Amino acid sequence: MKFETVMKLFSFPKLALLALASIIALHTEPLPASTIEQTRIERIAFGSCADPQESLAIFDTITQENPDIFVFLGDNVYAEDESDDPELRSLREAYDALGDSPAFQELSAKVPLYATWDDHDYGLNDAGEEFRHKAASERLFETFWKIPPGDPSVA
Repeated sequence: MKFETVMKLFSFPKLALLALASIIALHTEPLPASTIEQTRIERIAFGSCADPQESLAIFDTITQENPDIFVFLGDNVYAEDESDDPELRSLREAYDALGDSPAFQELSAKVPLYATWDDHDYGLNDAGEEFRHKAASERLFETFWKIPPGDPSVA
């Protein structure tokens, strides 16, 4: 599959604005400053709505296209309704399944990843600040994406 085809699959209205917000918002494993100064970013891949229970072969295709960075635009995993589970078991299992995916592992080994936190990443569809397990799901998100404590991108 051509890179342009992949990009069309992940096209969204206002994609540029979302991409900028994603890069500025939450990020994972930042490149050292010396690397950033020497790195020219020319190819950015975008995606969202990754269901680890489904095929994640799209990540193989994206990796083959050699993007400079990959931006997860939210709904990075899907879990069962977590409204009554303070342990967030289903959400943990979804992150484990994504992390165990060979296609995701190869992508994350070769490409810097940036991720935004959306409703399904909370563990409840259309959840907002009223979600009572928000703090726990945010910690789980930060742990999975290796966002260090106190990172200024997390407000």
